[in-house]
Amino acid sequence: MFAPDARRVSIVTGATPDSFVSHDMTKAADGVWTWKSEPMKPNLYEYYFDVDGFRSVDTGSRYQKPQRR
Repeated sequence: MFAPDARRVSIVTGATPDSFVSHDMTKAADGVWTWKSEPMKPNLYEYYFDVDGFRSVDTGSRYQKPQRR
């Protein structure tokens, strides 16, 4: 996630709104935020980014789906 002016970014993962888990990301000097998960089985996974409290989808993803509230 490229967000050079952001103060805090997390990736929120989960299959349902009740099971979402937030993972804090680490900011590099070039403004790119990263987080590394454990190895995962191939599948489609639901996630979004929280950028300073603003919910954002992954604009780099080839597969988008309507987001839940």
